[in-house]
Amino acid sequence: MFKNCIVKCIPKYYTDIESNKDNILKKIIKVIKKYRNTQDDIVGFSNVNSDKELNYLSIICYILDDYLQYDLYSNDKSIYEMNGNGEIEWERTINDIQEYIVNGRPVYFDLITSEIVNNEGDYIRKIHKYVVGQCSKMLNEHGILDMLSYPLIEFSDAEELYDDTDFVINRITKELDTEFNSRKQELLRTLKLYFVHKQNYGEENYEGFVGTMDFNIVWEKICSSVLENQLENR
Repeated sequence: MFKNCIVKCIPKYYTDIESNKDNILKKIIKVIKKYRNTQDDIVGFSNVNSDKELNYLSIICYILDDYLQYDLYSNDKSIYEMNGNGEIEWERTINDIQEYIVNGRPVYFDLITSEIVNNEGDYIRKIHKYVVGQCSKMLNEHGILDMLSYPLIEFSDAEELYDDTDFVINRITKELDTEFNSRKQELLRTLKLYFVHKQNYGEENYEGFVGTMDFNIVWEKICSSVLENQLENR
């Protein structure tokens, strides 16, 4: 992407010029995604941890990939209640509930139970929902959503409440300080990058890339697979 133009490039030796080029690219990008997951030397597609320059499109693709695999960000919390349907919390029950001795054994007529529920009102979850919807909308408006094999994702309650970018980034940073799950940390860092790069998107000299400039490496892996390469076999 350069400014508001989308430039679609296929491998230079592809000769079937009569075919639908979007379908060709869709297939090629699926292959790049597949080999990206197993090869560290293939870069450029959703590689948000790369030391190469990050770009808005790669961040968008990472956020959508993460959402499709793990769903929305969640902060689970435990709800304690009396005689609920969740798991019995014996330690709390023994400490807080009066027991009655029946035939020489303690009996509890009330039990404290716990249930883990998703916090639907969590602020970071709302941010994630908004960003996922905006990413899907952006790719759809530029006509590359299907080519990148993403569905159109819309949330009726994902209102645009995040105009104060500095405040949002500050909230995400605070969440990072208290979250120790590796996957969630990676998502939070990417959401933070999204808001940072969103400020630059639309500028006159903006450029964004999806794909790889190392397709020769991908092609080598394809040939090795198709021709049943024996290099790793003793």
